[in-house]
Amino acid sequence: RLWNIERGECLKVFSGHTDFITDLKLTLSGDLVSCGRDRTVRVWDASNGKVKKTLKGHTGIVTNLSVERNGVITLSSCGDGSIKVWNITTGEWVRQLTIDSKPIL
Repeated sequence: RLWNIERGECLKVFSGHTDFITDLKLTLSGDLVSCGRDRTVRVWDASNGKVKKTLKGHTGIVTNLSVERNGVITLSSCGDGSIKVWNITTGEWVRQLTIDSKPIL
């Protein structure tokens, strides 16, 4: 949900994730990027609440996101010890890094 916190009013409801969201970032272009327990990263059009891309590939809960200043590259970390690098414009998985198969929190 997108809220106006001054008025306590819900402005939009976003539907897409099938489990809890664990992180959410706003890009400079105004898109939202979220990740969650459903093992996906989603790119949203914040103006209409629609999913633009669903990025799949993690084998565990996606715990954290980092969006580069250019708004194109996003890193997602997962409880399986992996970090994936995504191009969120194309939806392509660019690279994966693994750190000793330990969870990344």
